[in-house]
Amino acid sequence: MVAGPDLEKAVAKSGFELNAKKVRMQHFNQRQATTSLTVNKKLNVRTFYYKGVRLVAHAMMTHGKAEASKSSIEPGKPLSANQILGMLAHVHDIKGRDLKPKALRHYGGLNPAPHYLRLMGNFYHYQRIHINPRPIIICEGKTDYIYLKEAIRWNIADPRVASKLVDPVRLLAPKGKGDHWLVDFLNHTKTAGNLLDLDGGGGDLVKFAKIHLERIKKFHDNPLQAPVIIIVDNDSQSEGMWSFIKKATKSKVKIDGTNPFYHVAANLFVVPIPSGGKPDFYIEKLFDARWLKKTIGGRTFKIKQKKKEKLKDTEYGKMEFAEKVIRTNRGKVDCSAFLPMLNTICDIIDKK
Repeated sequence: MVAGPDLEKAVAKSGFELNAKKVRMQHFNQRQATTSLTVNKKLNVRTFYYKGVRLVAHAMMTHGKAEASKSSIEPGKPLSANQILGMLAHVHDIKGRDLKPKALRHYGGLNPAPHYLRLMGNFYHYQRIHINPRPIIICEGKTDYIYLKEAIRWNIADPRVASKLVDPVRLLAPKGKGDHWLVDFLNHTKTAGNLLDLDGGGGDLVKFAKIHLERIKKFHDNPLQAPVIIIVDNDSQSEGMWSFIKKATKSKVKIDGTNPFYHVAANLFVVPIPSGGKPDFYIEKLFDARWLKKTIGGRTFKIKQKKKEKLKDTEYGKMEFAEKVIRTNRGKVDCSAFLPMLNTICDIIDKK
């Protein structure tokens, strides 16, 4: 079988050359494949490949180990969770090209999510959280992680902070000496938003908590499972979290954010921002008031900002505050008020 001159010309025009040994002709109603992808009407992964990935993903999540399928290049070879996640990411990329809503939260009821998307969500949760050897901290928004890291740096002299949260030697060493955090920060990436329902905001933390407790029922027991620590503001918007904790723990006493932390179930913990009894308290209030009043180009900081709210020309938001005020003034911003919360996180780590 040889390719026609028009096809050869088109390929050559793109800077390539056809391999005559791999040229074949097929009828339009036959399965047409190249590089293990089906390319008939639309791009898709081959059925046997997806079934194989689904099999090893299920084996890993339920038993903690999996082997390459018989149809693989190295059948019987043990696979790692990272390898399986890579396979699922490939399936997700190919199958998801025609999928408009890619987040699991857009599905439910009479409109269930495609199986591969649900599988990707389960396995991402398994790989990113269930078998993660480090304690995982989850905050309401991206800026909270900046605050926490700066607070840990400031309180590095505290022996518990230095032994549980960060490696002081690597922290102070020149760049390129390795990861110095002893805890993991689950940042609000697009992937986390789509698969873990972490899209930013306190309400999403309740959704994540429910998803976490439901998903870990499907996973194998992990004796080395690290604590998952959710940090929430201590304000009126956290009422949903308090209600969830009360229901999940079947508590007969009021849950209102006054405790240093709450053990919800399994390895899930919730830490309210310590308010000292003050109402409507959120993480930025742990900084001295003079930093909250800092102006940037004549603009003032709007401390209470709704999700996707458009700021006035005279205002700046939390991300600028975190990066241009707190991070830029590293070593100057007093973060002592964070220490009780950091010690609470250490208490949870010790508890597990």
